[in-house]
This record gives sequence, structure tokens and C-alpha cells, in this order.
Amino acid sequence: MIGCNIEAKVDGLKGDVRKAFMKKCLAKASTLKESTKLAVEVKKKKKAACKAKATEKGLEGKEHKKFVKKCYKK
Repeated sequence: MIGCNIEAKVDGLKGDVRKAFMKKCLAKASTLKESTKLAVEVKKKKKAACKAKATEKGLEGKEHKKFVKKCYKK
């Protein structure tokens, strides 16, 4: 919301035009937050799967870490 307010102020928006801008800006920000949250969840699941594979293979220490890093990058 702070970012939207600053942008509206810099653009000199007032009244109904400002309200319409704020509504659109806040909706856009909300969508970005949701997509960011989804991306973070996907990355967490992928890393967890790589860790599970490394454990399955019986890897430990540096080998485990190296395998997870390589797997995660794929």
C-alpha cells in the first residue's frame, strides 16, 4: 500500500482518479504476493524432494550437500 500511495502522490493523482488507481495498484500487488508465495512453496518442495533422494541414496555430509545442490539446479 505504501508503494501505491507514493506512486499516486508522485503522479499527482486526486479524487476518483486516485481511488481507481489505488484499487488497481493494490489488486496488482496482491496478485504478485500470491504468485511469489506459490513460487517459494514450489522451491521448498523441490528442495525437500532432492534432500529425500540424497538420504535415500545414503549420502552424508559434503556428498549430501553437493547432490542436493546439483539436483535443485536441474
